[in-house]
Amino acid sequence: MKTLIGLIFLCISFQAASSLNLEARFLVDGEPQFEMNAGQQTNWSFSFLNPSRGMNHRMFMKMHAKEMHMIIIRDDYSHVAHVHPYLDKQTGIFSLDLNTTSVPDFDNQGVIDAVPVGGRYFVFTEVMPMGGDTEKPMLMNRFEVISNGNTPDPIIEDHPEGKDGIDLFFDENGQRGASGDQFKVTFSYEQFDFCDRWLPKFYFEWFERNVDGDYIRAKNFERWLDMGGHSILLDTDKSILKEKLFYHLHAFLPMSTDGEFVFPYHDHKNALPEGNYKIWGQFKHHGKIFTVPVPFKYTVPEDFPVDLNKCK
Repeated sequence: MKTLIGLIFLCISFQAASSLNLEARFLVDGEPQFEMNAGQQTNWSFSFLNPSRGMNHRMFMKMHAKEMHMIIIRDDYSHVAHVHPYLDKQTGIFSLDLNTTSVPDFDNQGVIDAVPVGGRYFVFTEVMPMGGDTEKPMLMNRFEVISNGNTPDPIIEDHPEGKDGIDLFFDENGQRGASGDQFKVTFSYEQFDFCDRWLPKFYFEWFERNVDGDYIRAKNFERWLDMGGHSILLDTDKSILKEKLFYHLHAFLPMSTDGEFVFPYHDHKNALPEGNYKIWGQFKHHGKIFTVPVPFKYTVPEDFPVDLNKCK
């Protein structure tokens, strides 16, 4: 298993990093392995070797307040952790302890139970190397980690059509609930013609239950990691990691409409294919981080009433 995953890792790393001439390296408890024990404290570390210099690259630009964003997702999409390894600027090594009993800082709450049960986990990292006279583009890598331990049965979720609107309910602590709880969040998407393709915008609309039991638009959201909201979008149709579609999207705080967060799909070179997806929206409200998971179906309209002259 380690050999197979290692080969996958090397292939993906080369594809992601070759244009920048940096080789991504991933260690688990200081070893080049891709296995760990579920629920046990484990150190993950990352570095980016510059082969021409024979040393790690050490200069990285902060993106949304952090030098690295790392997303960990179980392969049945039942669990997500959004964490941020710390950069040692002397060595160029990013590292973070997972499955800890305490939170090292507010922005790393996800380290607790980051890999809670057995199974296969997808790991996505984002960094922006810099140095010299030019800034480097974002460098994205992906890895697979096998967690040994109790492996629950995979969760099978429905994927209702997202454009119709999907309602979810949460209590004041961010736990999923039912109608009558403190918050209602409605997810939906719209599509806009861009040159010769459709591009979606994803909406999360927040409502809070008042003293009369009515849901009214929620207020008092706060910026987190320099943005009004973050979301992770991942297709759930493909099982091979290198084929999966992954996007880390961002929204501003609500402006004209209370409680409304808008996440534009920012890839203007590639249309989002039709299929099944899951999106995790993350928001800060009254000092708490809420994670809203939504499986949904994305459908592309058959017609395309667009003036192709604007593509010229």
